[in-house]
Amino acid sequence: MRKLFVRTALVLGAAALVGWPSGAQAAASSNFSTAVPGFASASANVTYVDGEEIRVNSLSVSDLRVDSNNVYAYFVVYNETGSTAKTTYRYNRQDANITLTWRNLRITDEHYGLKKLQLVVCVDDWGSDTCRGSRVQINPNF
Repeated sequence: MRKLFVRTALVLGAAALVGWPSGAQAAASSNFSTAVPGFASASANVTYVDGEEIRVNSLSVSDLRVDSNNVYAYFVVYNETGSTAKTTYRYNRQDANITLTWRNLRITDEHYGLKKLQLVVCVDDWGSDTCRGSRVQINPNF
């Protein structure tokens, strides 16, 4: 089942129409949240469609301090080989207690699967960015 569609990259973007394999497992939803206390927070709701696709129903990134530092969030995806990949960074450049939300995104990897997922939020500060990750969640359909 894992090789029904050929894709070459991990994708986080607008949803595309995809055929569903017969006998697909039931989708399960999950929530994520993480924060760099006093600076940034991020939360997300995802649906684990199967072992190869995760639907990001919503991803919110909040800038909690007026300090001219942008904040951003992304997912770390763990595949069956133990390798990780980062999804597209979603920036909040608004400052001043503003939350930005993206909806209807998706993550896919039909070559190696999507075994685990973690949400990370960062403050884009001087030098190495300050980041904090949520707990890692296992894809129940993997």
